[in-house]
Amino acid sequence: VLKGTPLGVHRDLGRIYLSRNQPARAVQALSTYLKSTTNDASAHYLLMRAYRALGNAAAAERHLTEYRRLSDPDKRQASIQQGLSLFGRSDKPR
Repeated sequence: VLKGTPLGVHRDLGRIYLSRNQPARAVQALSTYLKSTTNDASAHYLLMRAYRALGNAAAAERHLTEYRRLSDPDKRQASIQQGLSLFGRSDKPR
């Protein structure tokens, strides 16, 4: 991935790598994405799946815990706002 690539691309690459049974590459892409945002529940869920596929139960459990915490209804809105901010968008009326 080229420098300056939008961060959301790393999350999407992680999802693609998982679907292609390449969990190590998924971990790399998703970890890059989570360096910029820690409140994306879906990224933690994908990382949990990747770590499970690699047999790393401790890391999988850590990301499952984060997924559950961020899936709390109060946290969902913050996660949505964070995701939209990566694309320079907002769901607030103009």
